[in-house]
Amino acid sequence: MSKFKLGFDVTQGHTPQLLVQKNCWKIAILEEGEFGLLGETVAPGFEYQDMEIAKPNSFKASFPNLWDELSPYVKQ
Repeated sequence: MSKFKLGFDVTQGHTPQLLVQKNCWKIAILEEGEFGLLGETVAPGFEYQDMEIAKPNSFKASFPNLWDELSPYVKQ
C-alpha cells in the first residue's frame, strides 16, 4: 500500500498530482475542512463497464490486513 498527500507544498512532501496505474484501488480522504475538490481524468480506452466499485465483502476478503483502516470508506 502506498500513501500520498496531494497538494502543492512539495517542501512538506505534497504531491501535486498522482497517476494511478490500472488494477490499483484508490481512495481520497479529506483531512481537514468541510469540502475538497478532486478531479479525475481517464485516458482513451476507458469504459465505465470496466470500472469496479469496492464491495465490502470482496474487498475485505482480498485485503483483510487493510480492512480496519479502510472500511469506513467502503460503502456498505
